[in-house]
Amino acid sequence: ITFLDWTLNTFPKIRKRSTVLEYKRVFFMIYRKSMNCDFDREAASEMYDYIMGHLTISYALDTTTNEKPVLNVDDIYLILHHHWVHDRVMTWRRTLGTGASGNKLPHP
Repeated sequence: ITFLDWTLNTFPKIRKRSTVLEYKRVFFMIYRKSMNCDFDREAASEMYDYIMGHLTISYALDTTTNEKPVLNVDDIYLILHHHWVHDRVMTWRRTLGTGASGNKLPHP
């Protein structure tokens, strides 16, 4: 908890709660690597509650999230359609796929 307070005091440009949660995650990884055991669950829960409550209010951390674009089925269909239908370059894989025998493969 002191580490997170120190981080927010030292680096005033940290304004998002998600960034503080990421610092917590990195702290847990460093702890796990140096101590060869996981962080105590109760202490981790207390740290999470501290971030969500006290730190968010005290440092006025931003809790908004931005929508991120995702790849849906229509996008994958367009990519595959372009790759297999509109691409005019003949490759040895397509030759194999059309029934050419194994001993008559084109030289790559």
